[in-house]
Amino acid sequence: DREFSLAFFKSDGDHHGTVDFFTNDANGEFDAAHFDATMARFAPNGRLAIDGIASMIIEANNADPKASDLDLVKSAGEWALMVCALGTEIDVAELRAMYQGDSSRLLAGTAVATARQWVAMTARITKTIAEQKAHTTTTELAMRLHSAFGDDFNEEGDHLCPCIGCSHALWT
Repeated sequence: DREFSLAFFKSDGDHHGTVDFFTNDANGEFDAAHFDATMARFAPNGRLAIDGIASMIIEANNADPKASDLDLVKSAGEWALMVCALGTEIDVAELRAMYQGDSSRLLAGTAVATARQWVAMTARITKTIAEQKAHTTTTELAMRLHSAFGDDFNEEGDHLCPCIGCSHALWT
């Protein structure tokens, strides 16, 4: 009964500057060649780890002239969903299968992943982005997370915003 969607809350979805794993036409088909080229750069051993995810997010963000640091942290949140479902070192073959329509591994992972794991992973990916991106401090990105998620993820006392103010322990 549990369906998982990659259309993340408040996400702009596929836009210029994304990883572009799908063709930019009416069909929107999986682009195996671009996927393979991207994975060769960011997951050279067939495993996409947090460092590779952060680098991929930065490169995609830099390719979009309208992108901001807020887009970096939104992408961190989106990829955190994938990591929570597929593991901290995502097998590229599993990722490929998911993008080609086999969502069985993703659905199994989302059945056991928790919101708290997502909060922690979003913070971890955001920290890694900040470490790799020389002109952006960790605190700046940590505060941006609240702009992306805070008000909506703190409703009813859940306190699921991954920003430094709402989840301070993750940042110290």
